[in-house]
Amino acid sequence: MYGVNVGFEIAKRAVLSTQYGINITGHNVANVNTPGYTRQAVDFKSTPPLRAGMFYAGSGVDVGDIRRIRWAFLDTQMQKEKQELGQWENAEQIWSQVETIFNEPSDTGLSQALTDFWNAWSDLSDNPESSSAKTAVKESANVVISNFHGISSQLKDLRSSIDNDIQQTVTMINDYTRQVANLNSRIVNAEVSGAKANDLRDRRDYIVEQLAEFGNVRVREDDSGAIDLFFGSAVLVTRGDYLELDTETVVEDGFLSSNIVLSSVSYNLDISKGSLKSMMDARDTFIPDKLQKLDQLAAQLVESVNELHSSGYTTDGTTGIDFFSADGVTADSIGLSNEILTDAENIVVSEDGSGGDNTVALAIAELRNEKVMNDGTASLSGFYNSVISEIGSQAREASDMKTNHELMVNQLENRRQSISGVSLDEEMANLIAYENAYGAAAKVLDVMDSALDTIVNKL
Repeated sequence: MYGVNVGFEIAKRAVLSTQYGINITGHNVANVNTPGYTRQAVDFKSTPPLRAGMFYAGSGVDVGDIRRIRWAFLDTQMQKEKQELGQWENAEQIWSQVETIFNEPSDTGLSQALTDFWNAWSDLSDNPESSSAKTAVKESANVVISNFHGISSQLKDLRSSIDNDIQQTVTMINDYTRQVANLNSRIVNAEVSGAKANDLRDRRDYIVEQLAEFGNVRVREDDSGAIDLFFGSAVLVTRGDYLELDTETVVEDGFLSSNIVLSSVSYNLDISKGSLKSMMDARDTFIPDKLQKLDQLAAQLVESVNELHSSGYTTDGTTGIDFFSADGVTADSIGLSNEILTDAENIVVSEDGSGGDNTVALAIAELRNEKVMNDGTASLSGFYNSVISEIGSQAREASDMKTNHELMVNQLENRRQSISGVSLDEEMANLIAYENAYGAAAKVLDVMDSALDTIVNKL
Protein backbone atom coordinates (compact mmCIF):
# COMPACT_ATOMS: atom_id res chain seq x y z
CA MET A 1 0.00 0.00 0.00
CA TYR A 2 1.30 3.44 -0.92
CA GLY A 3 0.91 4.90 2.56
CA VAL A 4 2.73 6.44 5.50
CA ASN A 5 5.51 3.83 5.43
CA VAL A 6 6.36 4.87 1.87
CA GLY A 7 6.50 8.48 3.00
CA PHE A 8 8.96 7.54 5.73
CA GLU A 9 11.13 5.72 3.18
CA ILE A 10 11.06 8.66 0.77
CA ALA A 11 12.07 11.07 3.54
CA LYS A 12 14.81 8.73 4.76
CA ARG A 13 16.26 8.37 1.27
CA ALA A 14 16.18 12.11 0.82
CA VAL A 15 18.07 12.65 4.08
CA LEU A 16 20.70 10.01 3.29
CA SER A 17 21.20 11.14 -0.33
CA THR A 18 21.50 14.77 0.67
CA GLN A 19 24.04 13.75 3.30
CA TYR A 20 26.14 12.29 0.46
CA GLY A 21 25.98 15.66 -1.27
CA ILE A 22 27.07 17.49 1.88
CA ASN A 23 29.94 15.04 2.46
CA ILE A 24 31.22 15.24 -1.12
CA THR A 25 31.02 19.05 -1.00
CA GLY A 26 33.06 18.98 2.18
CA HIS A 27 35.54 16.62 0.51
CA ASN A 28 35.94 19.05 -2.40
CA VAL A 29 36.50 22.00 -0.07
CA ALA A 30 39.04 20.04 1.97
CA ASN A 31 41.06 19.25 -1.18
CA VAL A 32 40.92 22.68 -2.80
CA ASN A 33 44.74 22.90 -2.62
CA THR A 34 45.59 19.21 -3.17
CA PRO A 35 47.78 18.74 -6.30
CA GLY A 36 46.06 16.57 -8.90
CA TYR A 37 42.69 16.54 -7.13
CA THR A 38 39.62 16.45 -9.35
CA ARG A 39 36.33 17.98 -8.28
CA GLN A 40 33.68 15.36 -7.52
CA ALA A 41 29.94 15.58 -7.95
CA VAL A 42 27.01 13.45 -6.79
CA ASP A 43 24.63 12.19 -9.44
CA PHE A 44 21.15 11.74 -7.93
CA LYS A 45 18.56 9.45 -9.50
CA SER A 46 14.95 8.83 -8.69
CA THR A 47 14.21 5.35 -7.37
CA PRO A 48 11.76 3.04 -9.22
CA PRO A 49 8.10 4.07 -8.83
CA LEU A 50 5.62 2.03 -6.80
CA ARG A 51 2.12 0.94 -7.80
CA ALA A 52 -0.49 3.10 -6.08
CA GLY A 53 -3.90 1.88 -7.16
CA MET A 54 -4.29 2.71 -10.82
CA PHE A 55 -1.14 4.82 -10.83
CA TYR A 56 2.60 4.61 -10.35
CA ALA A 57 3.95 7.02 -7.75
CA GLY A 58 7.50 8.03 -6.94
CA SER A 59 9.49 6.30 -4.21
CA GLY A 60 12.17 8.92 -3.60
CA VAL A 61 15.81 9.49 -4.53
CA ASP A 62 19.09 7.61 -4.41
CA VAL A 63 22.74 8.27 -5.24
CA GLY A 64 23.47 7.04 -8.76
CA ASP A 65 27.17 7.83 -8.90
CA ILE A 66 29.94 10.01 -7.50
CA ARG A 67 31.77 11.32 -10.55
CA ARG A 68 35.11 12.96 -11.17
CA ILE A 69 34.53 16.06 -13.30
CA ARG A 70 37.40 15.44 -15.69
CA TRP A 71 38.02 15.61 -19.45
CA ALA A 72 40.33 12.84 -20.67
CA PHE A 73 41.30 14.78 -23.79
CA LEU A 74 42.93 17.49 -21.67
CA ASP A 75 44.84 14.84 -19.71
CA THR A 76 46.29 13.44 -22.94
CA GLN A 77 47.25 16.90 -24.18
CA MET A 78 48.78 17.75 -20.83
CA GLN A 79 50.94 14.63 -20.87
CA LYS A 80 52.28 15.56 -24.32
CA GLU A 81 53.02 19.13 -23.31
CA LYS A 82 54.66 18.04 -20.05
CA GLN A 83 57.01 15.84 -22.11
CA GLU A 84 57.95 18.80 -24.30
CA LEU A 85 58.26 21.17 -21.34
CA GLY A 86 60.41 18.71 -19.39
CA GLN A 87 62.74 18.36 -22.37
CA TRP A 88 63.19 22.05 -23.12
CA GLU A 89 63.21 23.16 -19.49
CA ASN A 90 66.12 20.83 -18.81
CA ALA A 91 67.83 21.78 -22.07
CA GLU A 92 67.66 25.46 -21.11
CA GLN A 93 69.32 24.72 -17.77
CA ILE A 94 72.10 22.74 -19.45
CA TRP A 95 72.80 25.34 -22.13
CA SER A 96 72.77 28.07 -19.52
CA GLN A 97 75.53 26.17 -17.70
CA VAL A 98 77.46 25.72 -20.96
CA GLU A 99 77.22 29.46 -21.65
CA THR A 100 78.52 30.15 -18.15
CA ILE A 101 81.46 27.81 -18.71
CA PHE A 102 82.52 29.53 -21.96
CA ASN A 103 81.83 32.93 -20.40
CA GLU A 104 81.53 34.80 -23.69
CA PRO A 105 81.65 37.65 -24.37
CA SER A 106 83.77 38.78 -21.45
CA ASP A 107 87.16 40.22 -20.59
CA THR A 108 88.28 36.90 -19.12
CA GLY A 109 87.04 34.46 -21.77
CA LEU A 110 89.07 32.49 -24.32
CA SER A 111 88.17 34.91 -27.11
CA GLN A 112 89.76 37.83 -25.28
CA ALA A 113 92.70 35.64 -24.26
CA LEU A 114 93.38 34.79 -27.93
CA THR A 115 93.10 38.46 -28.86
CA ASP A 116 95.59 39.37 -26.14
CA PHE A 117 97.87 36.56 -27.35
CA TRP A 118 97.93 37.88 -30.93
CA ASN A 119 98.38 41.44 -29.63
CA ALA A 120 101.35 40.31 -27.54
CA TRP A 121 103.01 38.85 -30.63
CA SER A 122 102.26 42.05 -32.51
CA ASP A 123 103.89 44.09 -29.74
CA LEU A 124 106.88 41.75 -29.83
CA SER A 125 107.20 42.27 -33.59
CA ASP A 126 107.41 46.00 -32.90
CA ASN A 127 110.11 45.41 -30.25
CA PRO A 128 111.83 42.17 -31.33
CA GLU A 129 114.69 42.50 -28.85
CA SER A 130 112.51 43.37 -25.83
CA SER A 131 112.68 40.86 -22.98
CA SER A 132 109.51 42.28 -21.41
CA ALA A 133 107.65 41.83 -24.71
CA LYS A 134 108.73 38.18 -24.79
CA THR A 135 107.58 37.73 -21.20
CA ALA A 136 104.23 39.27 -22.15
CA VAL A 137 103.87 36.72 -24.97
CA LYS A 138 104.62 33.89 -22.55
CA GLU A 139 102.11 35.19 -19.98
CA SER A 140 99.40 35.73 -22.58
CA ALA A 141 99.98 32.18 -23.81
CA ASN A 142 99.54 30.90 -20.25
CA VAL A 143 96.20 32.70 -20.06
CA VAL A 144 95.10 31.03 -23.31
CA ILE A 145 96.24 27.64 -21.98
CA SER A 146 94.44 28.22 -18.68
CA ASN A 147 91.22 29.03 -20.54
CA PHE A 148 91.49 25.88 -22.64
CA HIS A 149 92.09 23.76 -19.54
CA GLY A 150 89.29 25.41 -17.58
CA ILE A 151 86.64 25.12 -20.29
CA SER A 152 87.54 21.50 -21.06
CA SER A 153 87.55 20.50 -17.39
CA GLN A 154 84.24 22.20 -16.65
CA LEU A 155 82.55 20.68 -19.71
CA LYS A 156 83.70 17.23 -18.63
CA ASP A 157 82.49 17.90 -15.07
CA LEU A 158 79.13 19.01 -16.46
CA ARG A 159 78.93 15.85 -18.54
CA SER A 160 79.60 13.72 -15.44
CA SER A 161 77.03 15.71 -13.47
CA ILE A 162 74.42 15.11 -16.18
CA ASP A 163 75.20 11.40 -16.11
CA ASN A 164 74.59 11.39 -12.33
CA ASP A 165 71.31 13.25 -12.91
CA ILE A 166 70.27 10.56 -15.38
CA GLN A 167 70.90 7.85 -12.79
CA GLN A 168 68.91 9.76 -10.15
CA THR A 169 66.07 10.28 -12.63
CA VAL A 170 65.95 6.53 -13.29
CA THR A 171 65.57 5.97 -9.53
CA MET A 172 62.67 8.44 -9.43
CA ILE A 173 61.00 6.78 -12.43
CA ASN A 174 61.21 3.39 -10.71
CA ASP A 175 59.58 4.84 -7.62
CA TYR A 176 56.74 6.29 -9.68
CA THR A 177 56.18 3.06 -11.61
CA ARG A 178 55.92 1.11 -8.35
CA GLN A 179 53.30 3.57 -7.15
CA VAL A 180 51.33 3.28 -10.40
CA ALA A 181 51.34 -0.53 -10.18
CA ASN A 182 50.22 -0.37 -6.54
CA LEU A 183 47.45 2.07 -7.38
CA ASN A 184 46.35 -0.16 -10.26
CA SER A 185 45.82 -3.04 -7.84
CA ARG A 186 43.97 -0.87 -5.33
CA ILE A 187 41.74 0.64 -8.02
CA VAL A 188 40.84 -2.76 -9.48
CA ASN A 189 39.98 -4.11 -6.02
CA ALA A 190 37.97 -1.01 -5.10
CA GLU A 191 36.02 -0.91 -8.38
CA VAL A 192 35.14 -4.58 -8.58
CA SER A 193 31.63 -3.68 -7.36
CA GLY A 194 31.18 -1.08 -10.11
CA ALA A 195 31.93 2.08 -8.09
CA LYS A 196 34.74 4.46 -9.07
CA ALA A 197 37.80 4.88 -6.85
CA ASN A 198 37.99 8.59 -7.63
CA ASP A 199 40.73 9.65 -5.24
CA LEU A 200 42.97 6.74 -6.19
CA ARG A 201 42.48 7.61 -9.86
CA ASP A 202 43.42 11.23 -9.13
CA ARG A 203 46.64 10.10 -7.51
CA ARG A 204 47.48 7.78 -10.40
CA ASP A 205 46.82 10.47 -13.02
CA TYR A 206 48.98 12.92 -11.08
CA ILE A 207 51.91 10.47 -10.96
CA VAL A 208 51.59 9.75 -14.69
CA GLU A 209 51.90 13.48 -15.35
CA GLN A 210 55.04 13.64 -13.24
CA LEU A 211 56.46 10.74 -15.24
CA ALA A 212 55.66 12.55 -18.50
CA GLU A 213 58.21 15.22 -17.61
CA PHE A 214 60.95 12.57 -17.77
CA GLY A 215 60.14 10.90 -21.09
CA ASN A 216 57.58 9.95 -23.71
CA VAL A 217 54.77 8.40 -21.66
CA ARG A 218 51.61 6.77 -22.94
CA VAL A 219 48.82 5.03 -21.03
CA ARG A 220 46.06 2.61 -21.98
CA GLU A 221 43.23 1.75 -19.60
CA ASP A 222 41.57 -1.67 -19.64
CA ASP A 223 38.06 -2.68 -18.61
CA SER A 224 39.13 -3.38 -15.03
CA GLY A 225 40.23 0.23 -14.47
CA ALA A 226 43.96 -0.59 -14.48
CA ILE A 227 46.33 1.09 -16.94
CA ASP A 228 49.25 -0.12 -19.00
CA LEU A 229 52.06 2.43 -18.74
CA PHE A 230 54.36 2.81 -21.73
CA PHE A 231 57.65 4.64 -21.20
CA GLY A 232 59.78 5.13 -24.26
CA SER A 233 59.47 1.91 -26.24
CA ALA A 234 58.82 -0.33 -23.21
CA VAL A 235 55.77 -1.27 -21.15
CA LEU A 236 56.74 -0.57 -17.56
CA VAL A 237 53.40 -1.25 -15.83
CA THR A 238 50.69 -3.79 -16.57
CA ARG A 239 47.98 -3.86 -13.91
CA GLY A 240 49.79 -4.64 -10.65
CA ASP A 241 53.03 -5.76 -12.30
CA TYR A 242 55.90 -3.44 -13.17
CA LEU A 243 59.40 -3.47 -14.59
CA GLU A 244 62.20 -1.33 -13.24
CA LEU A 245 64.71 0.65 -15.27
CA ASP A 246 68.41 0.32 -14.65
CA THR A 247 71.61 1.99 -15.80
CA GLU A 248 74.28 0.06 -17.63
CA THR A 249 77.79 1.55 -17.50
CA VAL A 250 79.57 1.91 -20.83
CA VAL A 251 82.93 3.44 -21.75
CA GLU A 252 83.22 5.73 -24.75
CA ASP A 253 86.32 7.80 -25.52
CA GLY A 254 87.52 7.17 -21.99
CA PHE A 255 84.33 8.53 -20.46
CA LEU A 256 82.09 6.41 -18.21
CA SER A 257 78.40 6.90 -18.91
CA SER A 258 75.14 5.12 -18.20
CA ASN A 259 72.76 3.63 -20.73
CA ILE A 260 69.15 3.28 -19.60
CA VAL A 261 67.94 -0.30 -19.89
CA LEU A 262 65.22 -2.53 -18.49
CA SER A 263 66.50 -4.26 -15.39
CA SER A 264 65.16 -7.63 -16.49
CA VAL A 265 66.75 -7.58 -19.96
CA SER A 266 69.48 -5.61 -21.67
CA TYR A 267 67.08 -3.52 -23.72
CA ASN A 268 67.79 0.11 -24.59
CA LEU A 269 64.76 2.35 -24.35
CA ASP A 270 63.87 4.65 -27.21
CA ILE A 271 63.38 7.90 -25.29
CA SER A 272 62.39 10.71 -27.63
CA LYS A 273 60.93 13.33 -25.25
CA GLY A 274 61.22 14.66 -21.72
CA SER A 275 64.12 15.69 -19.52
CA LEU A 276 65.89 12.36 -20.06
CA LYS A 277 66.02 13.11 -23.78
CA SER A 278 67.68 16.50 -23.26
CA MET A 279 70.10 15.10 -20.69
CA MET A 280 71.15 12.22 -22.92
CA ASP A 281 71.50 14.49 -25.96
CA ALA A 282 73.67 16.91 -23.98
CA ARG A 283 75.81 14.17 -22.45
CA ASP A 284 76.24 12.05 -25.59
CA THR A 285 76.12 14.58 -28.44
CA PHE A 286 76.18 18.29 -27.66
CA ILE A 287 78.90 18.48 -25.01
CA PRO A 288 81.20 15.95 -26.80
CA ASP A 289 80.78 18.04 -29.95
CA LYS A 290 81.90 21.20 -28.14
CA LEU A 291 84.82 19.33 -26.56
CA GLN A 292 85.85 18.03 -29.96
CA LYS A 293 85.75 21.50 -31.50
CA LEU A 294 87.69 22.90 -28.57
CA ASP A 295 90.31 20.18 -29.15
CA GLN A 296 90.42 21.04 -32.87
CA LEU A 297 91.03 24.67 -32.02
CA ALA A 298 93.79 23.81 -29.55
CA ALA A 299 95.44 21.38 -31.96
CA GLN A 300 95.43 23.87 -34.82
CA LEU A 301 96.73 26.66 -32.60
CA VAL A 302 99.63 24.44 -31.51
CA GLU A 303 100.37 23.32 -35.08
CA SER A 304 100.20 26.77 -36.67
CA VAL A 305 102.24 28.57 -34.03
CA ASN A 306 104.82 25.77 -33.75
CA GLU A 307 105.26 25.58 -37.52
CA LEU A 308 106.27 29.23 -37.69
CA HIS A 309 108.12 29.34 -34.38
CA SER A 310 110.28 26.27 -35.06
CA SER A 311 111.27 27.65 -38.46
CA GLY A 312 113.03 30.68 -36.98
CA TYR A 313 116.18 31.23 -34.94
CA THR A 314 116.91 32.58 -31.50
CA THR A 315 119.56 35.25 -31.09
CA ASP A 316 122.10 32.56 -30.21
CA GLY A 317 121.38 30.68 -33.43
CA THR A 318 119.18 27.89 -32.08
CA THR A 319 116.36 26.69 -34.33
CA GLY A 320 113.62 24.01 -34.25
CA ILE A 321 112.15 25.21 -30.95
CA ASP A 322 108.44 24.61 -30.49
CA PHE A 323 106.48 27.32 -28.73
CA PHE A 324 103.78 24.92 -27.50
CA SER A 325 104.47 21.37 -26.37
CA ALA A 326 104.10 19.06 -29.33
CA ASP A 327 102.47 16.47 -27.07
CA GLY A 328 99.67 18.81 -25.99
CA VAL A 329 97.25 18.81 -28.88
CA THR A 330 93.95 18.80 -26.96
CA ALA A 331 92.19 21.46 -24.90
CA ASP A 332 93.07 19.72 -21.63
CA SER A 333 96.70 18.94 -22.54
CA ILE A 334 97.85 22.08 -24.38
CA GLY A 335 100.89 23.65 -22.76
CA LEU A 336 104.12 25.52 -23.40
CA SER A 337 107.21 23.64 -24.51
CA ASN A 338 109.94 23.04 -21.96
CA GLU A 339 112.22 25.55 -23.72
CA ILE A 340 109.68 28.35 -23.38
CA LEU A 341 108.75 27.34 -19.83
CA THR A 342 112.40 27.43 -18.84
CA ASP A 343 113.29 30.77 -20.43
CA ALA A 344 111.18 33.32 -22.27
CA GLU A 345 114.33 34.33 -24.17
CA ASN A 346 113.87 31.13 -26.18
CA ILE A 347 110.84 32.70 -27.86
CA VAL A 348 111.74 33.01 -31.54
CA VAL A 349 111.28 36.37 -33.23
CA SER A 350 113.69 36.26 -36.15
CA GLU A 351 113.70 34.26 -39.35
CA ASP A 352 117.48 34.15 -39.48
CA GLY A 353 118.56 35.00 -35.93
CA SER A 354 119.71 38.50 -36.73
CA GLY A 355 118.94 41.22 -34.23
CA GLY A 356 116.04 43.44 -35.13
CA ASP A 357 114.45 40.89 -37.48
CA ASN A 358 110.77 40.42 -36.59
CA THR A 359 109.65 38.13 -39.42
CA VAL A 360 108.53 35.17 -37.27
CA ALA A 361 106.83 37.28 -34.60
CA LEU A 362 104.95 39.22 -37.26
CA ALA A 363 103.89 36.03 -39.04
CA ILE A 364 102.56 34.55 -35.79
CA ALA A 365 100.71 37.78 -34.99
CA GLU A 366 99.08 37.62 -38.40
CA LEU A 367 97.81 34.09 -37.70
CA ARG A 368 94.75 35.74 -36.14
CA ASN A 369 93.47 36.40 -39.66
CA GLU A 370 94.80 33.28 -41.38
CA LYS A 371 92.10 30.82 -42.44
CA VAL A 372 93.59 27.65 -41.06
CA MET A 373 90.37 26.03 -39.75
CA ASN A 374 87.58 24.11 -41.50
CA ASP A 375 89.66 23.33 -44.59
CA GLY A 376 90.83 26.90 -44.96
CA THR A 377 87.46 28.60 -44.54
CA ALA A 378 87.83 30.08 -41.05
CA SER A 379 90.44 31.66 -38.84
CA LEU A 380 91.18 30.40 -35.33
CA SER A 381 89.15 33.20 -33.74
CA GLY A 382 86.43 32.89 -36.37
CA PHE A 383 86.13 29.15 -35.69
CA TYR A 384 85.88 29.76 -31.95
CA ASN A 385 83.31 32.51 -32.45
CA SER A 386 81.21 30.12 -34.54
CA VAL A 387 81.26 27.65 -31.63
CA ILE A 388 80.08 30.41 -29.29
CA SER A 389 77.41 31.37 -31.82
CA GLU A 390 76.17 27.75 -31.92
CA ILE A 391 75.94 27.64 -28.14
CA GLY A 392 74.06 30.93 -28.03
CA SER A 393 71.68 29.78 -30.77
CA GLN A 394 70.96 26.50 -29.01
CA ALA A 395 70.48 28.29 -25.68
CA ARG A 396 68.01 30.74 -27.25
CA GLU A 397 66.13 27.91 -28.93
CA ALA A 398 65.85 26.04 -25.63
CA SER A 399 64.67 29.18 -23.85
CA ASP A 400 62.10 30.02 -26.54
CA MET A 401 60.78 26.46 -26.69
CA LYS A 402 60.56 26.28 -22.92
CA THR A 403 58.57 29.54 -22.84
CA ASN A 404 56.22 28.32 -25.58
CA HIS A 405 55.50 25.03 -23.85
CA GLU A 406 55.14 26.74 -20.47
CA LEU A 407 52.39 28.87 -22.02
CA MET A 408 50.73 25.76 -23.47
CA VAL A 409 50.90 23.92 -20.13
CA ASN A 410 49.47 26.96 -18.32
CA GLN A 411 46.65 27.27 -20.84
CA LEU A 412 45.79 23.59 -20.56
CA GLU A 413 45.95 23.76 -16.76
CA ASN A 414 43.64 26.79 -16.73
CA ARG A 415 41.17 24.97 -18.99
CA ARG A 416 41.36 21.89 -16.82
CA GLN A 417 40.91 23.89 -13.62
CA SER A 418 37.84 25.55 -15.11
CA ILE A 419 36.37 22.06 -15.52
CA SER A 420 37.98 19.95 -12.81
CA GLY A 421 39.17 22.46 -10.25
CA VAL A 422 37.37 23.19 -6.99
CA SER A 423 35.60 26.55 -6.85
CA LEU A 424 34.92 27.53 -3.25
CA ASP A 425 32.09 29.85 -4.34
CA GLU A 426 30.40 27.03 -6.24
CA GLU A 427 30.91 24.58 -3.39
CA MET A 428 29.41 27.03 -0.89
CA ALA A 429 26.38 27.47 -3.14
CA ASN A 430 26.03 23.68 -3.34
CA LEU A 431 26.38 23.41 0.43
CA ILE A 432 23.55 25.89 0.98
CA ALA A 433 21.35 23.98 -1.48
CA TYR A 434 22.07 20.68 0.25
CA GLU A 435 21.47 22.26 3.66
CA ASN A 436 18.03 23.45 2.57
CA ALA A 437 17.24 20.08 1.01
CA TYR A 438 18.37 18.28 4.15
CA GLY A 439 16.17 20.49 6.31
CA ALA A 440 13.19 19.94 4.03
CA ALA A 441 13.70 16.17 4.09
CA ALA A 442 13.91 16.25 7.88
CA LYS A 443 10.66 18.22 7.91
CA VAL A 444 9.02 15.50 5.82
CA LEU A 445 10.12 12.99 8.47
CA ASP A 446 8.44 15.13 11.15
CA VAL A 447 5.23 15.24 9.11
CA MET A 448 5.29 11.50 8.55
CA ASP A 449 5.88 10.98 12.27
CA SER A 450 2.83 13.13 13.09
CA ALA A 451 0.75 11.26 10.52
CA LEU A 452 1.77 7.90 11.99
CA ASP A 453 0.91 9.16 15.51
CA THR A 454 -2.53 10.17 14.26
CA ILE A 455 -3.10 6.79 12.64
CA VAL A 456 -1.92 4.79 15.67
CA ASN A 457 -3.39 6.82 18.51
CA LYS A 458 -6.45 8.64 17.12
CA LEU A 459 -8.00 6.45 14.46
